[in-house]
Amino acid sequence: MKYHISRAHLSPGKPCEDAVRDHYVRIDRRYAMRPECVPAFGGNASSWYADGSDHRIEDDMIVRHLDDEDWFVEIEDMNAFVLTHGPLRIRRCIEDAAPDAYEVILLSDDSPRELLAGE
Repeated sequence: MKYHISRAHLSPGKPCEDAVRDHYVRIDRRYAMRPECVPAFGGNASSWYADGSDHRIEDDMIVRHLDDEDWFVEIEDMNAFVLTHGPLRIRRCIEDAAPDAYEVILLSDDSPRELLAGE
């Protein structure tokens, strides 16, 4: 299965050796009923509509789709991945427009592999 992948300590570069950059559709949600109400747009709705597609109001938020790029990894065997890369957390990736998108977050750069292997 394909997962977004990142590190808990936002270090620059590849999160792991197997990670590859790939494109996806990111969902941009803002807690406002109109683009003019978002401070970052300075009351100018055209800034909101200049980027992305599928602009709409959903659950009292303005929403749009943006083409984006992120790190991804294919994981066939989660147990083997954990033994290789150390502790991790898996979460539903709500920023991805795909209905079954998940993110793996690697928890530390110095993973205690011997503890995970039961040694």
